[in-house]
Order: sequence, then structure tokens, then C-alpha cells
Amino acid sequence: MSRLIIRKLHIDEHNSINFNDRVNYIIGSNGSGKTTLFHLIQYILGLKIKANRLTFLKTIDKPYLICEFKNKKVKISRALNSNIITFEGDITREVKAYSPELNELYTELLDISFINSYENNPSLDILDFSFYSDLDFRKNNGKDEVYTKILGYNSEYLDAIKRDILKFQKEIHIENQSLKLAEQYKQAVNKSLEKLNNDNSVGLFSNILDSEFEKIKYQVLTNYELLENAQNAYRQEQKMSEAFIAEKLSAIEPFFNDILKNINFRLQKSPRFSLESMTNQREFSRMSFGEKSLLLFSLRLTFCREYIELTNGLGLLVTDDIFTVNDFDTENMIHEKIIDISKAGEIQYIGFTSRANDISREHIVFDISPWQGVRLFER
Repeated sequence: MSRLIIRKLHIDEHNSINFNDRVNYIIGSNGSGKTTLFHLIQYILGLKIKANRLTFLKTIDKPYLICEFKNKKVKISRALNSNIITFEGDITREVKAYSPELNELYTELLDISFINSYENNPSLDILDFSFYSDLDFRKNNGKDEVYTKILGYNSEYLDAIKRDILKFQKEIHIENQSLKLAEQYKQAVNKSLEKLNNDNSVGLFSNILDSEFEKIKYQVLTNYELLENAQNAYRQEQKMSEAFIAEKLSAIEPFFNDILKNINFRLQKSPRFSLESMTNQREFSRMSFGEKSLLLFSLRLTFCREYIELTNGLGLLVTDDIFTVNDFDTENMIHEKIIDISKAGEIQYIGFTSRANDISREHIVFDISPWQGVRLFER
């Protein structure tokens, strides 16, 4: 697994943001354009934007990112209203946004791997998971399968097997109905043939009819055996995947508990908030808004950090105003924990926020003041 570090965002000839490999904050009041820049980074990388605000951007040249993928330094650029993403530097390529080719390129650059072989390696899903906004938080109501992908198991493989089995079941059901009709037809024909027992060809015709019916019956029975084998294989794959995921969760759960202990001791002490139950989101419906916010962020921080050769975490987390539902004391503890993890070299954090009163100036890399906002964005 290769860590992704964003070194620079070039907006236009007058504005660019240089990032360090630890903690970076872009501050600005509500409406200043923070979310637009958040979306711009996603856009350049070729990720789908949930609420595109790039129409406000007045940039006249091609915006780009300077990124590091382990030992490769790459410039990634994409003109506004273009579907083409250009990679230059230690790797040179032009690919379309959201395409299989882009997915394969990120798989190569990030060295993403899975225990199960499946043609649809979801590298874009994992990269997208490193971007977390208030909108993502408010819409996160179901099980997020990206967790298992980051752990190294592509759950789409199991889903594909299940779909194939269901399709095969329907086909066998149709064949079984056809077999019943064929049996009824054979019985009806045999009754008619009994009336023609003086005809020498009756016996021959009856034998041919029985033989064809047995062929159909044999094929149906064979398909039932194949179905049973497929169902057994699915159950074995499901059992293996559950054991693999449980082992991985067990390995990173101490990191999750450590985050909870630092930002909210009460959450860490509750058995309701185990890492396994949180990834399945079984308890979320009974949580307060503030609890859910803290736990979802803790999950992001846990799964996005880099664990060498343990998960597909990218070592990158980019957020956009996600702490507005928490009190300032809790928010400060979150900032301190982010700094602590970044010092260990396990994550690069880029945060867009309007609540900058208690953020150290050394961590602020860009301040969208009103005059900058006028130059950057349409009004």
C-alpha cells in the first residue's frame, strides 16, 4: 500500500496552496468558498462531486495538484468542464474521469490489493472515502461497504456471486417447470399410443420420447447439483470473508478505541461502540446527532490512516466543516488527536473550517479572506 500525500493545489496564476505532510487547515467564513476548493481537489483527482460548486470558480488556467505516491511525484491537472485528467512527472498518462482506466491507474499508483480476485478493483471508492464533508455525514445512514474494501476484501465479489446464484435459481425454476410440462406431454402421448398398440412403430416412438425426456430430466438434476455446489461455495466464501474482516478489525480496533478515549471517554467505555458494530452501523439509529458525528469521524480517521501492509488506508483525510454539531471543547480534542496521529506519520490531514479560533497558526496554510474570495469566485 502506498501513501498519498497532496503537496500543492494550484488554483490560478495568483493563488495556490502548499501543504505539509501532517496537519493543514484552510480557514474562512461561511460562504467564502471553502467547499468550492474542497470540491476542486476532488474534481482534479477525478472523483464524483456530490454537490458541484465549481461553477463559482473564476480560474482561467488549468488547475492542478502536485501529489506523491510513495516514491513517485506526479502532477495531476484537469481543466474545468473537461473530462480528461492529465498525469505528468514520474508517470505520464491521460485518462477520462470516472473511467476504468483511471481506476486502474490509481490501483497501480497506490498499490491497492485485495485478498479476493475480482475485476472491479474499487480504488476510486477508497480514494473518495478520504474526502468527508458535512453532506456525507448527514447522508450516512446505511452500511458503508468501503470499510471492507479498505480492509482488503472487495465485497462486490461476494455480491456478484450472490446475484449469479439468484439468476441461476430463476433459470432452474423455469427449467423445472418445463420438465413438468414435458412429463405431462409424455404421459398424454403415451396414453394416445396405447390405443395404437397394433402399430409396429409405436414402441419405437415411445422409446424415443422416453429417451428425450430423460435427457431433459438429467440436465435439470445436473443444474440442481451445480446450484448446490455454487451455494456451498458462496457460504464458504462468506465465512472466509467474515473471518478475514474480523481479524483485520481486531488488528485496528485499538487505534479506534484510542481515538474515542481521547475525544470522548464515555463513548470508548461503552460496549455499544465496538469497531465491528460501528462499521455495520447497527447502533446509529439510537444515537444523538453529536454522538453519531464523533463516531463517524472516528471511523474515518481510523480507516484513512496508513497501516503499513495491514489495510488499504491511504494516509489521507480531507474534511469540510464537519464539526459544527460538536461543542468547542470536543472539537479541540479532535484537533489534538489529529495532530498526534499526523506526528506518527500515519496521516496527512487537510481540513476546511470556519471555526478557526483555537487552531494554531502553524497549521493554517490558507486563509480565504473576503478580498481573496472576490478574486477566486463568482458572486
